[in-house]
Amino acid sequence: MDQNRDSLKTTNPIAGLPGAVFEKVWEVRWALKLTYVCLFMDMAFMNALSTPLLGFSGDMATVWENVGRIFVSIVVSCLVVSVCIPVLARMTAILGSYIPWHRLQSPRDYSLLHNHVTYSALKEHSLREGNEFLYDYWRRKSLQREEWRQQRFQAGVLVFGLVLMAIANAKVGAHYQLPGLMSYVTAYIGWEGYAVLGVITVCLLNWAWWSSDEIGQIYYPPLAEKLRKRDY
Repeated sequence: MDQNRDSLKTTNPIAGLPGAVFEKVWEVRWALKLTYVCLFMDMAFMNALSTPLLGFSGDMATVWENVGRIFVSIVVSCLVVSVCIPVLARMTAILGSYIPWHRLQSPRDYSLLHNHVTYSALKEHSLREGNEFLYDYWRRKSLQREEWRQQRFQAGVLVFGLVLMAIANAKVGAHYQLPGLMSYVTAYIGWEGYAVLGVITVCLLNWAWWSSDEIGQIYYPPLAEKLRKRDY
């Protein structure tokens, strides 16, 4: 009986799909990307079918009659997400770097934690001693640090792109005089809610793109002890 159940799970292409979806719900990045898709579908439906996503009745005959326009909308959405938004996000990050954000941040702490040394000190020590293990340890930690920076930047790109998609959705809905998804959001939170969301968005982008990194330090007690003795 258990073997039959297992064989059904392996042959059923959607077996385990609900559980996988619910697991993904808790991932913020996945939720933001899903919101992208919903906003794009809403705009595509308003443009191709003259109906918003929430008003779509599931009439496949209408879909097939406008399959060309839907296909073009999908292609445009792919180009916008993969090319336009990253380029605009990079330009915004560069321009925003000229704003004196440091005045809004607390002074940077340059002190090292106990038994920690800077990345440059560990690299220099590993090269001087010819210690391959230490060099690999430094490189692995440096890659992890750089990966975290990239993840922060990409999180900012997602938030920035979502803001652009929300504005575009509102513009398309107003152009076709249809109640798009953003019209429901406006009716629910009002302009005061947009002010709060605007402040939250700026804070998120500041954290992702413009906030100062903490001083790079890595745990290695032997070198930390050696440097303390030298300083004393």
